[in-house]
Amino acid sequence: MASLVLVVLAIWPGEVLGFWEAEGEGLGGGLRGNLQLSSVFADNPGSPAVLFPNPVDEHTFAQLRLVGDAWIGDHVAVDLNVFQSLTSTTSPLGLALGAASTVPVGRSDALRLRWNDDPQADALLEVDRLAVRITSPWVDLRLGRQPINLATTLLFTPNDVFEPFAAQAFFREFKPGVDAARADLQVGELAQVSIYGVLGYDRETLSDPDKLARPDLGASSAVARVSTPALGADVALLGGRLSDRFFVGGGVQTEFLEWLGVRAEGHVAFFDDAGGAKLELAAEVDHRFESELELRAGWFFHGAGFDDPADYLKALTGEVDPGLNFGRQYAAAAAGYPVTPLLTVNAVALANLTDLSMLGSFYLLYSISDEADLALTATVPLGDQVSEDVVDFLGQPVPVIREIRSEFGIFPRMLAVDFRVWF
Repeated sequence: MASLVLVVLAIWPGEVLGFWEAEGEGLGGGLRGNLQLSSVFADNPGSPAVLFPNPVDEHTFAQLRLVGDAWIGDHVAVDLNVFQSLTSTTSPLGLALGAASTVPVGRSDALRLRWNDDPQADALLEVDRLAVRITSPWVDLRLGRQPINLATTLLFTPNDVFEPFAAQAFFREFKPGVDAARADLQVGELAQVSIYGVLGYDRETLSDPDKLARPDLGASSAVARVSTPALGADVALLGGRLSDRFFVGGGVQTEFLEWLGVRAEGHVAFFDDAGGAKLELAAEVDHRFESELELRAGWFFHGAGFDDPADYLKALTGEVDPGLNFGRQYAAAAAGYPVTPLLTVNAVALANLTDLSMLGSFYLLYSISDEADLALTATVPLGDQVSEDVVDFLGQPVPVIREIRSEFGIFPRMLAVDFRVWF
């Protein structure tokens, strides 16, 4: 924590547009840098001892990003986003609370380099985005590693099937990219048809650090999305094949009486295994007052989740993958308010209606300058804790989870300080 404060005091950034820009006849480009320094403290008294053996853990995280673009003529451009991260944690399992990167199924490890194998001192170099964009009057084509966002709602986003953000995530500047091809076709003045193909990889080779991930067409995805205005609303229909299921759904967003924003999205998924069809549905309303206070409320039906907390352990052991959330139904409330032109306060409260556990997250963002921010995040869980036993393993006592009684009850209390600057 002390080192982070010293860095913030030592660096007084001014407004910058990028440390390199060039433009010539028919071509050009630019590069920007982003530095993020984080200290996270986790208080683990009610969390599973098998996951959080220390009463308190400290995690430090530094990430340097290089973000750039280049263009050739009026029809060809290249996007680049590469980062180097350093993570240190006191957790014996190396659980850096999201700071350590993992490889999704739609992302090869060919563009990543892990400098060491110590789970408590991770060093990772990875390309987060590298895509070529080719435009014409009738189609926009993007090839390579790129972020894909299919969501209409903002809190729970069941249609965002490629690397979604958690509902309690406040900082969403960098969405992880996947290896994909995307084509956007303009149909008329307002309607658009988008087609996505995301390359999948063999899970066994992805989890083996000594092997390069092998492409697997059976784990690949193909999705189509059509968006158009209709009856005063923006309507989207989508569907296709994901790695383990077919799905079809859509989303809608509109404004009711020019006062209340309304968003909804969802889909029905037909899984390959015996799981059958699952419904995912989210809806939310929001309003921004003249004072700039913004309020939002949401509801989520998670068909792939469990309707009995006794089954949560299946998710933790990997027997079943319910996604980001364990339960069947959720409610959420969020608020944001600019206290001053430099200080913004945000909060979100999540409630698992299956087990009645809750999670509150609070976010204070202070703008040091046009290009630098200091953020404070606090997360407070509320819910029944786990039931654990201690067994003898090779003469040593080892904690074993017997039952997870609530989803958010296993979360630690956390306090995080982040400093982010562009240069």
